[in-house]
Amino acid sequence: MTSLPIQIYFALSISLLAVGFYILSVKRNILRIILAIELMITGANMIFVIISYWIGNGIIDPLIRSIIIISMGLASLVAALAIAFVILIFDKFGTRDIRKLRKLRG
Repeated sequence: MTSLPIQIYFALSISLLAVGFYILSVKRNILRIILAIELMITGANMIFVIISYWIGNGIIDPLIRSIIIISMGLASLVAALAIAFVILIFDKFGTRDIRKLRKLRG
């Protein structure tokens, strides 16, 4: 890491989690909800790296690196599939509003 204190990185990751949770709880657009989930995954990955750096006295554990790389790959896969589903839903129903889509149940 750099010469900045570890608390700044931890505060940044917590703020990413908080912003993601806020968007997830307030917004109704499906694309924004996907963005919120991605922000929360990024914040969680940052927390894993920060804790590994802190426990390892400046060295990030290779296992944590592997877990983060796999998590990033899976998150991008899920985001791509979710965006594809959003495109299909918008073509079929003409809306991205989650509340309007809930009313479409049988």
